[in-house]
Order: sequence, then C-alpha cells, then structure tokens
Amino acid sequence: MFSSVFMEEPIKKVTDIPLGRIEPNPDQPRRFFDIESLTELAKSIDEYGVIQPITVKKKSDGRFIIIAGERRYRASCMAKKKTIPAIIIDVSEEKSAAIALLENLQRKDLTFFEEAEGYLKLMNEYDMTQEELSEKLGKSQSTIANKVRLLKLDEETRQSVFDAHLTERHARALLKLPNKKVREKAIKLIVERNLTVAKAEKLIDKMASGDAESRRFRSFKTSLSESIKRQRVFCSTMNKTIGILNKAGVETEIEQTEDEEKVKYVICIAK
Repeated sequence: MFSSVFMEEPIKKVTDIPLGRIEPNPDQPRRFFDIESLTELAKSIDEYGVIQPITVKKKSDGRFIIIAGERRYRASCMAKKKTIPAIIIDVSEEKSAAIALLENLQRKDLTFFEEAEGYLKLMNEYDMTQEELSEKLGKSQSTIANKVRLLKLDEETRQSVFDAHLTERHARALLKLPNKKVREKAIKLIVERNLTVAKAEKLIDKMASGDAESRRFRSFKTSLSESIKRQRVFCSTMNKTIGILNKAGVETEIEQTEDEEKVKYVICIAK
C-alpha cells in the first residue's frame, strides 16, 4: 500500500556497498538510537551478517543516502564491517522522507515523539489533512491528532520524557501543565515515586489544579495591590485638597467608613 502511494516501483537487486560511501538520511524521522540495542544488533551482525538489506538512493556524486535501515547501517559500522547489502531504488528527494517514516512505522521502530514529527512532516510536505493521512496509513484520525498534539511539549520536556522512559500517556497528561518548569517538576516526582501511569495522571491533575488556583490567587493579589494603591493616592489627594480649603478659611473635614465591599468618604464643609 505504501509503495503505491509514496514511491516508484523499486528495482529489487541487492548490492554490497562500502559503508564509507553511505550517508544517513537527513530526513530520517528517528532521532534516538538506543546504544544497548545497537550494541546487541552489532554483535548479531558480526556473527551472522546483515539479514535484511538496507534501502538506499544513489546521489549525483556517486555516494548513497539511506532511505531505510539506518539502525542496520550504524550497527554494521560498530561491528567494523566494510560493506553492507543494500537495495538501490530510484526515488525523488521529496519522497525519501515519506519512505523513511513509513518503513519505521511498519517496523514500529520510532518513539511516539518521532512518530508525531513524522506525521506532521508528511502532512506539511504533501499538503495533507489529518483525515487524508489517516486513510493512507490505515490509522484513525484521532490517533494521528493525539500524536501531533504531543509536539506542543517543548524539546527539553520531550527529551526528559524519553530519558525517564515515560509513556505516551504520561506525555499527554503533561500537556495539562502550563510550562516547562512545572512539567519538569512533575517528571521528577513521577520518577522519584516510581508512579504508575494512573497515579502519575492523578498527580498531574492535582498539580494543574493547584497551579490554576495559584494563578487566580496571584491575580487577586495584583488586583488588590492596585486597588490599595489607588485608594492611597485618592486619600492623599483628598487630604491635600482639604488642607488647602482649611488654609483658605473654609472649614472642611473628611469622614471615612468602610465595609467588606467598599470604602466610603464623606466631605463635610461648614456653613
């Protein structure tokens, strides 16, 4: 299905290509490569070789760029192999990013953040709606929408989620928090307390509620402070005015009363 949508029919001929002539794909959606997993793959390749060829595109300078199979390429480099089996395909530059994403999606090799970035890239490059992309990928529109929403988290928070081995549900819950500082605090608490997803969601809900209350209180304090400031200015102005009237021979005084809602001033001038 994917090949008919995004790429021309490849020539399925396997060729051994020197690793030194191969370059990673700058449009590769995968950003995080687990070292332990790569090390295990490198040991397997050292013993048995690369079982599944990578897919590459030939560049005008005679070098090759990886379309699919960067993990196998990296592991082969770690295993100090000289060459790697590859299938060379003729595909446009515009479509290589789509193929790289789809290959990873089929193998489920991406993190949920990488998957979200891949979806957004496909929609932007091919001017597709979420609904159109969902039809092409065979996924529900809500799945794609929920993934793309994760990109509202800043880059540092995404890295913290990844480093802490938190789940996509954790990441979605973090969207309820207002800023990076509060999100980082939540991640730290989740890790320290070794919270389940359900308990982490309750913690985040509590933090979100508390932060909203804190913002309301800060707003109230600011409003109250401004009100007191205005009241002081008014009192000062009135006292100066009464002082001027008294100096001019106009007997004047001011009475002040207040309750929970207002402050009342009464100016009395002798007849």
